[in-house]
Amino acid sequence: MGKQRTVNSDSIDMDYRIIEYRCSSEDFFYALRSRIQKTEIVLDVGCGIRPQTFFEPKVHICVEPFEEYRKIIRPFFPNSGCFLFLKSDALTALKSFDDDSVDTVMMLDLIEHLEKDAGFELLREANRVARKQIVVFTPLGFFPMHFHGTATDDWGLSGHVVQEHKSGWVPDDFGCSWEFHVCVDCHDAFLPEEKRQGKKYSALMAIKTKEFRGFEVQRNTPQFVKSRPRIYPPLPVRIQRRLVRSTKSLVNRYVLHR
Repeated sequence: MGKQRTVNSDSIDMDYRIIEYRCSSEDFFYALRSRIQKTEIVLDVGCGIRPQTFFEPKVHICVEPFEEYRKIIRPFFPNSGCFLFLKSDALTALKSFDDDSVDTVMMLDLIEHLEKDAGFELLREANRVARKQIVVFTPLGFFPMHFHGTATDDWGLSGHVVQEHKSGWVPDDFGCSWEFHVCVDCHDAFLPEEKRQGKKYSALMAIKTKEFRGFEVQRNTPQFVKSRPRIYPPLPVRIQRRLVRSTKSLVNRYVLHR
């Protein structure tokens, strides 16, 4: 499962520990639930109209700059106290957070929409802000997506400007502190000429898990603050049950090659 394996394609040539899956994108996401920590505070950057659904955190901060996308998803969470929506681009939002201020930073279908330099800066900021885990989902290599002469994006909305792909990402871009999972032939081609050829693109899930040991107590912290009891209520039953289900055996849910 974790043996060294060389992956070669038109855009990559490297030797990394990569777990490869041949399955649908739905089964791919289901299989990776066991690799993603169930944390309390999630910063979901560039959530679009599909916030992360791996688990239900106590606080789910959705960062989305495009107003039409926010208007679509907000009615689905009218009475949910755990959701917070921020109107901001990815880098501006991350730079506004303190060091180690959230448990998990998720960037799903986001980083490919940035130029390469901006993407690297985004990863650095995510590493600064996240205290437990960073999760990135993106096409493996460059997946062309251009909108020519159209007023709508792939969802039939007017977000075609923010949906253009500007960069491609491979394990070499992340480094050895990450783990890599590849879903082979996950995406159908977007460009008409590539669709006619039946071309498909693979997808990459990069996960960085950090060892957070807690915050250092400052010397000038008043004693009444130091002695304040920390009481954490138990998770709601519905979440506990959902977490139990998500840790069940994944055998036969997907086909794992080499």
